[in-house]
Amino acid sequence: KATNTGSEPFEAVGGFHPYFKVVDPLRVAVNGKPVAVESYRVTEPADGRVRTLEDLVTGKTFALSASGTEDWFAWNPGRANTPLCGTLGPDEWKGFFCVEPYSAKPYILQPGESKVISLTVTAGRGARPVGEADK
Repeated sequence: KATNTGSEPFEAVGGFHPYFKVVDPLRVAVNGKPVAVESYRVTEPADGRVRTLEDLVTGKTFALSASGTEDWFAWNPGRANTPLCGTLGPDEWKGFFCVEPYSAKPYILQPGESKVISLTVTAGRGARPVGEADK
């Protein structure tokens, strides 16, 4: 939750940055589509759909739903881009994949105004957030 407690409007952006542990980021599926490229980045609009990440080695699925954001970003830096991250060791890219809701376009919060974003993650084989259905 972001709240403007000041007396002037301010610009803000927000989102979540979850890293999901996977056996091999080259053997995952994002929204049912296999990822087979080392450096992977895709941005999609937030259209109310549940987003999924499946570890194709273990069959484990992570289902994500969010509110209050305009976009979704799925990514893994791969070997070549890992040094640009600054916080990852040389081989750390091999053990995770990110699927994250965010707002790339800044929004203005007026004095006293708040913006709430939320993320629900459900893990398990064939997982879906409770009460959510793919549209």
